[in-house]
Amino acid sequence: PHTCHACLTPLHLIDVIHEHDEINNGFKLQVLNDGRKIRRLLSELEDNSSLVMALSQSDIPWLRNLLQTALKNGASIRTILRAIEDALERGYRPRGHSQDTLDLLLLILRLRGRNLLYALGQRLPLLSLRTLHRHTSFVKIVPTVGCITQDIIQQNIGSVALTPRTQAGLKKLRGVSFLVDETALEEAAVFLSQSNSIGGLCWTHSPLVDVALNNYHSALNISHVLTAGRVHLGKEVSVVGAHLFGEDVFYPILAALTCKSESSEDMEFIFKTTIAAWRASGAEKEIGPA
Repeated sequence: PHTCHACLTPLHLIDVIHEHDEINNGFKLQVLNDGRKIRRLLSELEDNSSLVMALSQSDIPWLRNLLQTALKNGASIRTILRAIEDALERGYRPRGHSQDTLDLLLLILRLRGRNLLYALGQRLPLLSLRTLHRHTSFVKIVPTVGCITQDIIQQNIGSVALTPRTQAGLKKLRGVSFLVDETALEEAAVFLSQSNSIGGLCWTHSPLVDVALNNYHSALNISHVLTAGRVHLGKEVSVVGAHLFGEDVFYPILAALTCKSESSEDMEFIFKTTIAAWRASGAEKEIGPA
């Protein structure tokens, strides 16, 4: 029961005063905590508004990847905002690993090689060449030097089609259709260290000269026939590949340079040689009939 303060002794009044002081201190602490919570909520609201403004007004490279990475790592809105500001100042360049990014990198590499890739990488948020090699499977085929032969095609069939399918455990037989297409390339003679010979010559006329670099006179002889017009540099490269029915896959098995002078007999020879090599390599039994 409540006792009138006038009836309390001085000692009791002192205890009441201490009790009220403790209650007041508790209220003061609660007010301070509520003030900090309110300031933090207002700061978060301001950060969210700033984030929305940054997204609406700025074109930040790889913004989606930046946000996904930051949220995955449990970053706060303020940390994400700092990352966006760094991206605007090109101080932070998040590395995306999407298929579109890899395709863009591969296109740059194939168009102008490592030099262009390095130059663009200094200004654009591109992946490194090592990352591309780690996420992309490169197909290497042996180019045709001289006349088209079954041996070269069989070698490519083994390395491009038979071995990868065996390693992947693909044993179901498929129907096979051979497709041929041509693509432009830079006209230039190149040295092939693997065979110690000159490449870049058209396959229809290169048998007229020995392309092996046995000595200095071999190089002069190749230069003379090119100057005389008896042998030509390849204007395009003819690529023959095997397409499997029921699978979205294409296996390039022949790459031969052409000077655009082939006749219908030459094309018939290419297809006959390709079909014969397909059967001789055992691909007809392992992959499917052509």
